[in-house]
Amino acid sequence: MTNRPDQDATADTAAVRPMQRDYLSAQVAQALEARISEGAYTPGTKLPSEARLCAEFGVSRTVMREAVSGLKSRGKLNSSQGRGVYVSEGAHLAPLALDPKAAVSAEAVLKLLELRAGFEVQACMLAARRHTAIQLQRIREQLDSVAAAVRAGQDGIAQDHAFHCAICAATDNEHYLAIEQFLFQYSRVGSRVSRADPRRGIRYATQTDTEHARIYRAIARRDETAAAAAAQEHMRAVAERVRGADHHFWEEEAQAFAHQIVHQQGLLVPR
Repeated sequence: MTNRPDQDATADTAAVRPMQRDYLSAQVAQALEARISEGAYTPGTKLPSEARLCAEFGVSRTVMREAVSGLKSRGKLNSSQGRGVYVSEGAHLAPLALDPKAAVSAEAVLKLLELRAGFEVQACMLAARRHTAIQLQRIREQLDSVAAAVRAGQDGIAQDHAFHCAICAATDNEHYLAIEQFLFQYSRVGSRVSRADPRRGIRYATQTDTEHARIYRAIARRDETAAAAAAQEHMRAVAERVRGADHHFWEEEAQAFAHQIVHQQGLLVPR
């Protein structure tokens, strides 16, 4: 960032290339978020005027508005018509995030699977204990949808995720579902890479279906011990499939997913 404030957003748009402007807005958003995290701007605090912030950061109104808009979309800021922009309640709390590199290599994904293993085992135990008839039906429906997707020639990854989400919903603890959805954006890389290998994809999908069925049956019987054992075995088998995936597919598929995650999180990284 420079120390020169621009006077006109239109002039700045013509003068600054989109890529450069995006990079500046990301920097400004990062700096504002740091102030929120450090307590300089507390929840409920009104931000300084746009003109003052532009002068302080040495950027145009366009850049500042993009930075503020990005923080609004992430729930860090909110605006009131005619009153200004305010720091949201809870904005100072650090969001859960992982380095996008966690999705790039087999070794990194295996570490995530270690983390996920304990989480999945506990979720299945709670689902076995707490599920309602409707929730059990939903788990069954998602189990069937995985097999149907594979028969239709699809990879079944979205349906696989929905199956695990249905189990998390049956824990009667909303935090399990939130964490499952967060981890999926990273752990799906391992699923996609292993199933992308045409020599193993169908066999892996069949194995996964069998493992899911064991989990479902244990949950349906309300057998917490069996549900935990089935979930643990499933995660062990997933790790083995990740290890067995072709390195060529890791180089192609994982890199693409890592960049996708970066863009989804609104991060700008140098190439």
